[in-house]
Amino acid sequence: MNIELGKRSDMLALTDRLTVPQVFFHDKHIGGADDTISFLESWDTDNRYSSPKERYEKEIQSKSDSTDTRLKIPTEPPEVKPEPPPRSPHQGEHEFSLPNSDTQSYSKLYYTLTKILPNESKPYRGQSYKHSFTGSEAVNAVMEHYSTSKDSAIRFLKNIQQSKMFDHVTKQHEIGDNEYFFKLQEYFQPRILNSIRVWTDRVDPDPNSLAIRLKKLLEKIESAATDENGNVDYLQAKEDENYYTFQEATCELQKIDMFKMDQSTRLSFSINIYNLMIKHAFIQLGIPASNLQRASFFGKVGYNVGGHKLAFNELENGVIRANKRTPYTYLKPFSNSDPRLPLALKVLDPRIHFALNCGAKSCPPIKSFSPRSIDEELRIVSLAFHESNENTLVDEANHELKVSKILYWYQSDFTPSTSSLPSAILNFLRGEKKEKLKRMITSSKPIKVKFFDYDWTTNASKMRTFTGRELDSTKISVSALSKIKV
Repeated sequence: MNIELGKRSDMLALTDRLTVPQVFFHDKHIGGADDTISFLESWDTDNRYSSPKERYEKEIQSKSDSTDTRLKIPTEPPEVKPEPPPRSPHQGEHEFSLPNSDTQSYSKLYYTLTKILPNESKPYRGQSYKHSFTGSEAVNAVMEHYSTSKDSAIRFLKNIQQSKMFDHVTKQHEIGDNEYFFKLQEYFQPRILNSIRVWTDRVDPDPNSLAIRLKKLLEKIESAATDENGNVDYLQAKEDENYYTFQEATCELQKIDMFKMDQSTRLSFSINIYNLMIKHAFIQLGIPASNLQRASFFGKVGYNVGGHKLAFNELENGVIRANKRTPYTYLKPFSNSDPRLPLALKVLDPRIHFALNCGAKSCPPIKSFSPRSIDEELRIVSLAFHESNENTLVDEANHELKVSKILYWYQSDFTPSTSSLPSAILNFLRGEKKEKLKRMITSSKPIKVKFFDYDWTTNASKMRTFTGRELDSTKISVSALSKIKV
């Protein structure tokens, strides 16, 4: 048995908390670190004892250990978490030789290219190629940045073109001192966030370990761009050199086979990468501000997972919601002929709505989920979501229940009708709030169900606004005619 996962399940069942540490004094759950400090500080004003030490001796030291086996210290040694598989030697930290004889990894070299190469719209025969540079512009940029000769710059650029770090806009020409148009790899498929390289390296056999590792990489970038009020400068985050290390790391998802996952693994993995993808998209493409922009954002932006493109809506509604149609639409995400249809989970668990984070302030907080504990984790995030009066308000005096707009949009995932929603919500409540709603349900008076307005604002201090135009690699520009060769 995996000891760590077993104790995690015990902790979840005993505390209804996802965070560590969780402190117990014998059978009594004190809480997390802050709760424990507050509890111990209260001892200083306890007049029943002459000192905190006396209280400890009488209330804790003198008592027998708990008989609850879940609180027993495990006798087995902790399982050592396996490190991610090592990168292949030819894909390692020193893959590319630079013109100045130094070496550099893919991500760091890619970051350098984003800084030294032009990023412009290049017109040709009524069409404008966005995010492009010419061969001669690239040669001159490399010559200047690395203080090298033209021949050396051309050899270097030809080498990295073969790695698909950049390519000709129609993939027909080789780089050189010419006027052909080229663009960096990410701009060929701007809708696919994990596309700055074609992944040919090893693949982690544990997909959730990969997802959590990616989350930690992104959290480091986000933390560096976060101010004292918890607001994120997404423009600064994109300029962080570590962002390109993260960008490259997400390309490993290109080789993750979701078809081979069992249902629990697929569910936890899908939630984890959906929540990861939101922050990634905010940095890479910007944040939508209108309903039209959100429709484009959630309908078109996504990841390449195992060779299949999964946009936000396809991942949420096609996979996680068991191929159920999105609100206000008539078609299911995956048709019967769609090769991605087998990815749809067999059962829709409505608690996923309290785990998925779309980046808005009204969304649930982001947590990490694991295949072994997914059921318990979903139970706890559901309880935590409804404990906030900003999400669920039980007004017994006015016989009114006010809940998140999420339960309006996805009501059919929980219950057939609004009138039965209070009974469905009861499963996610506890304590006084649950008792109030129970009394309201058992009374003969109808319950008025209302929904909170959804707060689409985010934690951004600085950001780009996503418009949808970011998703096109070319655009028609009839007036932009040129004799420049493509």
